[in-house]
Formats: sequence, structure tokens, C-alpha cells
Amino acid sequence: MVRNENIITLNTKPVPADLPLDTDITIAGGIWTTLATADNESNGNLLGRSSGVNPAFGTHGVILLQNVRRVSVKNVTVRQSKAFGVHLANAHDFIVENITLEEHRRDGVHVNGPASNGLIRGVRGDSKDDDVALNAWEWKNYAPSYGPIERIIVEDVTGWPGDEHEGNNAIRILPGVKRFNDGTTLDCPIRDITLRRITDIRHFKIYDQPNLELGRDNDFSVG
Repeated sequence: MVRNENIITLNTKPVPADLPLDTDITIAGGIWTTLATADNESNGNLLGRSSGVNPAFGTHGVILLQNVRRVSVKNVTVRQSKAFGVHLANAHDFIVENITLEEHRRDGVHVNGPASNGLIRGVRGDSKDDDVALNAWEWKNYAPSYGPIERIIVEDVTGWPGDEHEGNNAIRILPGVKRFNDGTTLDCPIRDITLRRITDIRHFKIYDQPNLELGRDNDFSVG
């Protein structure tokens, strides 16, 4: 996998406004894989954690960019992996363009809030999950951070027409209200989003999703 330097656990409180960000990163070209050749077979960092020791909570990317500004990922193929193809969180002024998914087994491009001023263009192929996910809110065990997602363009997304399984070939838009362990809450809206030229996408997931505790057996959603 590939990741930026300044990745830390940020899921216990709102992201500080003065948090230092890694800037001006470009990832271009290549075939990236954890080689998930079957449902129970993978190699190396199969979950896309930020580190083999004490990883930042909620990091799940073959390409992982958290706490970043002015970053781009272009002309990349993600093949046979169980982590998100491109995982962005607390990302601003970003471009993700021309991403091909080959027998992938998780979201193609997954964005956790806060995030702003982004372009996601030309995602295509077989994700077996969400081709693009904008998750301001999130399952507790999948989120490195929470917050608003705004001013994002998603265009020229092409799913996999031969895949008819429920929930596959989807675009997810997930706002909500996050309740932290100390009882405080954070509004996590999604606003000013443009979707255009979307092909062979079977589902648009625009619905509330419980803020589940680890183990997914207790619902602590707000509102």
C-alpha cells in the first residue's frame, strides 16, 4: 500500500482546525493490489491499515491519504484487494481521477469527513461494493474521522454491468450526527455535491445508517 506521513487516530473527537496537514502529494500510475485471490485469501496488509503496529484507527486503504491538502491520485488500477481502493479522510483540495477497479472487493474511492473541494472522476470497474462513497458519518469501526463533506464533484463513474448482487455497483452518500464517547455530538452534513455522467450504477445509497458500536450490536445513533 501507499500512504502519507501524518496519519493519526482522530475518531474520538472533532478534527482540530489547526491540525498540520501533509500537502502537495501526487500518486500516478501503477497496479496496486493486496492480491485477494479468493474470499479467504490475501497477502500482506490485507485490510489496508496505516501500520503493522498501532495503526491509526479506521484506516482501510490500498492508497491511504489522511490529513492532506492538494493531493492527487491519477491513472491507477486497484486489483483484487479487500481494503478501499483509495481512502481519503480529512482531505481538502484533492483530485482522484482515472481509477480502474479489477475484481476489487471493497469500495473503490471512499471519503470520510471532514473533506472539501474535491474532484472524483473516471472511476470504473468491478468494486463488489460502493464505487464511490462519501461518508461524513460512518460505522464506528470503519471511520478514522468524522465531519462535513462539501463541494465535491463526482463524474464519469461506470459500474460493472454484469454484477447484480444487492449493494454492489453503488454510490453512497452518508450524512449523520456523530455521538462521541463523552456524550458530545458533531453534525456531519453533506452539501454542495455534484454527480453527473453516472453509468451502470445499480444503487444510490442515501439513507440513515446507525452509528454502531464495535461488534455492530448496539445502536447509539442520534436523532
